[in-house]
Amino acid sequence: MPEVRGQFKIYPRGFLGAHLRERIERQERLMENNTGFVPVKVNAFKKPNGVDDYNHEVEALYAAYIKRSADSTSFEFRNKILHAALRAFGTPNFRFWFEAQFESPVLSDLHYRFLDDTLGFIQSGRRELALETWAAIISISNKDDGDGKLSEKALDFLGISANGVTRYVRPAHMTDIVQSWCSQPNGIEDLLGTLHILFGTTA
Repeated sequence: MPEVRGQFKIYPRGFLGAHLRERIERQERLMENNTGFVPVKVNAFKKPNGVDDYNHEVEALYAAYIKRSADSTSFEFRNKILHAALRAFGTPNFRFWFEAQFESPVLSDLHYRFLDDTLGFIQSGRRELALETWAAIISISNKDDGDGKLSEKALDFLGISANGVTRYVRPAHMTDIVQSWCSQPNGIEDLLGTLHILFGTTA
């Protein structure tokens, strides 16, 4: 059965991820654009103060890592990060999730650059900017009129050509991507920091 694009929610910085719980109310909207991707049905959940809800599991792990209140080198802690990651993305297909980001109504060129930087880390273990810098500069107020198209780096990573034709088959299952991610030096830490930016709070 083909996967139906949808059931993502908008997180505080504008990225789309798993709809984990209905905390207040659901407002379902159909986002359309001219990027050539199938529209995404977005569930936006709001707190009473109007701030988008965040992934509490991711934030608890990130807070424990930052405060050193947990042994981040332990198998148990790392295992929690991996399971949280697989739940947070909201789909077992990485390409599906990545392309869905271009349906977010609040993403900007800065968001797309962060996504590309993350692909670069998964492949090479290096980033153009530190995660702390990305966390400080990315917000939904960055929205601009960028073209919202996959970059050449993203097309190459996903194995597709500019006209959408598959160049080659790259393993797209989220577990394969996470495994490649964590195989890089400090990969598990980068994964957790990225989860915080994608799905965590901005506070």
